Amino acid sequence: AGLSKLHFDTTFRVWQPPDAPQLLTFDEMMLKFGNDDTIMLAFKDEKGLLNNRALSHIQRMTEEFWRVNAVKRMDTLTNFSVTRAGRIESETTAVLATKTHLIAAGDDHDLWVWDRKTWTPQHLTGHDGVVDHLAVSPDQKILYSAGNDRNIRVHELATGKLLGVLRGAPEHISALALSPDGSRLIAGSFKTTLVFDTKELTRVARLDGGEDFITKLAVAPDGDTLLVASQAIDLYSLKSGQKLRSIGAHQAWVTGLVLSQDGTQAYSSDDAGFIY
Repeated sequence: AGLSKLHFDTTFRVWQPPDAPQLLTFDEMMLKFGNDDTIMLAFKDEKGLLNNRALSHIQRMTEEFWRVNAVKRMDTLTNFSVTRAGRIESETTAVLATKTHLIAAGDDHDLWVWDRKTWTPQHLTGHDGVVDHLAVSPDQKILYSAGNDRNIRVHELATGKLLGVLRGAPEHISALALSPDGSRLIAGSFKTTLVFDTKELTRVARLDGGEDFITKLAVAPDGDTLLVASQAIDLYSLKSGQKLRSIGAHQAWVTGLVLSQDGTQAYSSDDAGFIY
């Protein structure tokens, strides 16, 4: 049992009916990922694969292979799959995934964007501080990044082209949100909320008067109601800029804020461990 014998001859042999699901899956994997740099490793256990001993072998091999930097992708017949997208030589401060791209920011002020089909990386520079907030437009074409330098940089996601820089935040930017149609980008900076037109890349409103440091933002499905969280949650109208009311007073800083699909309910969590 286990890895008592290991032989490598650059071929594979499977004795099963031609329509066996395992064989079809294996052939499909070979068509997609098989090449001269691919190594197939197999072992047999008398009790089959679905037992603790066999699974522990698979887990151990996976961990050992993944320590090798040259290994970029692993697949097993137990449906376990890992892909190495890339390595950032800094502490990762924000990560965001879309249908087509993976975006990561590091404390070295830079952004990395990977195409999820080819895993080809783009290296985006230009921030002068730690980047810890990312947002992508609803059509997944535009990337917004912000952090300690008080600026929001706007890039074309597919090419990395810089489209503009949004300025004017009084302190570092602590939250980002987009309206459902993508026409408005909202940024929280200390006690101030800034609203930008994403087409013209201009600021269209500044909402002052918050009582505490802004930690989270969310826009309701109606595209008008803005939720601004700190140790309480204030509701504003994006169209008028007026404060509507306050809800959900917390005893600690709000760390999470989401809305139900229909926008009728808001859920928030805080540093004290409570969910409202």
